[in-house]
Amino acid sequence: MSQIAFEILDEAGRHVGSATLVLTVYQLSLDVDADRDGFIDKENPSKSRWEWGAGGTGAILLVNNDNDDVTTDKNPDNRNCAVDGEMDLKDMSPMAVRMRGPTDLPKEYIIWLHTSSENAQRIGIFHLRDGAILFTSSAGSSGSNIHHVIGPAAGNMAELDWKVNPTDNTMTYNFAVEALHYPDVDFDGAVSIHLSLRKGAGKPIFEETVVFRVAPWVMTPTTLPPQEVYVSGVVEPEENSQFIRDIRQLTTRAGVKLTIAAPAQNGGSDRWMQNELEVGYSEAPGRAPMPVAFSSPRYGGLQPFPRTKLLGPDFGHFSHYQLGEDPTSLDSFGNLEVSPPVKVNGVDYPLGRILVGSSLARGNPGRRMMDTLLNFLRAQRVQPPVLLYSDWLEVGHVDEFVTFVPATNGKGFRMLLSSPDACYRLLERLRDGGYGEAALFQGVGFSLKEGAAVTVNNLLEDSSLKKQNALYQIYINENREILKKELGMTEEDIIDLPQLYREVTEPSADTPGRAAAAFPNLVNMLVLGEFLGIPKPFGPIINGTCALEQHVTSLLEPLGLSCEFLDDWYSYHVFLGEVHCGTQTRRQPSAFKWWEMTL
Repeated sequence: MSQIAFEILDEAGRHVGSATLVLTVYQLSLDVDADRDGFIDKENPSKSRWEWGAGGTGAILLVNNDNDDVTTDKNPDNRNCAVDGEMDLKDMSPMAVRMRGPTDLPKEYIIWLHTSSENAQRIGIFHLRDGAILFTSSAGSSGSNIHHVIGPAAGNMAELDWKVNPTDNTMTYNFAVEALHYPDVDFDGAVSIHLSLRKGAGKPIFEETVVFRVAPWVMTPTTLPPQEVYVSGVVEPEENSQFIRDIRQLTTRAGVKLTIAAPAQNGGSDRWMQNELEVGYSEAPGRAPMPVAFSSPRYGGLQPFPRTKLLGPDFGHFSHYQLGEDPTSLDSFGNLEVSPPVKVNGVDYPLGRILVGSSLARGNPGRRMMDTLLNFLRAQRVQPPVLLYSDWLEVGHVDEFVTFVPATNGKGFRMLLSSPDACYRLLERLRDGGYGEAALFQGVGFSLKEGAAVTVNNLLEDSSLKKQNALYQIYINENREILKKELGMTEEDIIDLPQLYREVTEPSADTPGRAAAAFPNLVNMLVLGEFLGIPKPFGPIINGTCALEQHVTSLLEPLGLSCEFLDDWYSYHVFLGEVHCGTQTRRQPSAFKWWEMTL
């Protein structure tokens, strides 16, 4: 309380009276980690705005979609409107209301913490009473010292009592804030929270605002260090035990953990781990990045795997599609890749750019990724998608013609593209060297009864196959130009891998003919740092060595890479997929912080 004394004088300067103005000062502040150092600020003047960039300001929320109460609840924490112990609190962002002043607030004055009704569906705010940081729960409820005050089940407003310690006339309300949803087409990720002092139902006498932004879901390119590989062990229609043994040997060499989805976890036959999920991450200041598995809407036998085996403490999971939507093959996540960091016409993309296959890249009617997924990816903002033309392929995935590998020079990576022209040039060199009758695909076939063996001359003389691949090369060249333009690539950044495709569906009045790899697709590889798990192509054996393997090795080993060729013919190739299609890799998150991007 402060007093100001006034002396009243007449025109002659004589004292005619006095007055005293008594000022009662109430201090209120709403504080967050606006400077992004992992700790709550005190009266940061920039807390009411959110700015991108290394010098930017504004607090950050994680989508709390891990599961810190695995003993009683198999769902992500953002579904339960509760705090599941101390680990769950660490997934939330701190917020504080600070009070200072007399012990009582005048009658009719009310303090409100509030947000919009829309934002109340996107966040959860929990009041942490004394001892809440030490709170643990085995029952999955928040307990008496944590109170859910704002969120879908609590509404968008919470009244706060004016309570100050009579010793120092201060009080701090501590809160934990979680995000429930990622940015999307109707949500830009920004959330404003307000603290207001009102008299009755009147307008605010005082109001402070803080702004959070929800951390996006971020993908990791194949050039980042691997941490864990997932593969599915199946028993029908063709078991893959030898393939899994080969993958185990490769991951052991690379020093990477291997997790196998048993038949009971994949319906016995769903081998397409890459198509089922993509493991990315989300990150906020003051804590380690959290891996997050994104499930595709393909409804396969592996659908329960990420929720039942990956979801847990500090491992998130979510899916994103509308009920009733009918997914196509292009909605599976072999059709979802991301480039390494690139710079394009002076614009940095430090987290790379997402690559999605579609018919839209050519402006053609046909299959494309559903709008629900593509709009979600665009809404994350930090890895703007590039559309490529993939509808010419039966499966229709970008990983059937492009990938990236680390390199010890240049940009630090190379882009690998499938190339029918490169394959025909290699076959012609073999023929001209006297190996025209050397056989390819020995000992394998497109079924156990149908052998696939042909000679170099057979392939070169097959005019129908040549005509088909001339068209497929046109499609790949179109994608090459898109990638060069959108990723700032040059020809020196690109390596062509020999590959032929074959028509597997004939054109009709309604649909074009579509293709698949004619032999195991070399570009559809598993990249584990310097170790590459490449589909074994079963090329012609020249002087005891597969000519295709030797050629690929000569292209990649000078980059500091080690090539391991894995036999996936019967376990994946005959089902129109390869090594990459059958695996998923959790990778080390980027060292670059997404909030430091300039947007």
